[in-house]
Amino acid sequence: MKKPPYRAYQKKKKEEPPIHVPEKIDTPQAEQLVFDIYKLYNLITKHWKKLALTTAILLVSLSSWGIYKWHEISVEKQATLIVDKGLFYLRNGRKKEAIKYFNIAVSKFPSAPSSKIAAFLAGKLENKTLLLEKSRNSENFLISSPATTSLAANALNKKQINKAESLLDSIKRDKDWTYPEALEYREIIGLIKGNHQEAKDALDALKGDYPNLPITQLAQQLFSKD
Repeated sequence: MKKPPYRAYQKKKKEEPPIHVPEKIDTPQAEQLVFDIYKLYNLITKHWKKLALTTAILLVSLSSWGIYKWHEISVEKQATLIVDKGLFYLRNGRKKEAIKYFNIAVSKFPSAPSSKIAAFLAGKLENKTLLLEKSRNSENFLISSPATTSLAANALNKKQINKAESLLDSIKRDKDWTYPEALEYREIIGLIKGNHQEAKDALDALKGDYPNLPITQLAQQLFSKD
């Protein structure tokens, strides 16, 4: 068996810390801290250009994001003031004035959340299909669901039964909060087509799932009158 080289028998020299540590605090932890600081200093010295560039890019990105958010908040504040005026007039029965302000918000600040609500309200009050379609395609479930049922109601008023049924098919019980309204329209379609069983099925679903809603009582009255 060969002996290891002579160098293997040599004791490794204790590496001296790059910074002198006073004997009073000369502990392994203190030495390790000194070495870590020294390594970090060397790393920064060696790669300072890359670090400076990365920091600059980060600062620019954060500044751009901050400016974007500030602009977004500013736009929403302006849109909210206009929509609030419209809601004030709507609550006081002044429909024309309300629609006027809703349309202003939509035209001036189309991307603001408040303007999306204004678009739905204007579409609902004026029966504007285009605005309701845009609201329906919105990712905001607060306006997408009622926009769909509003379009279905408009189709029913125009005797477009197939279109109304297609719209109602897209309304899901576990996702859309206007599902009870969709069931009422299902009942109305059944009554229009003379299909009492279809109307009764819709009414039974309303009575079973939403017994205490006013819309259920209205649906019962519609069925009893037929």
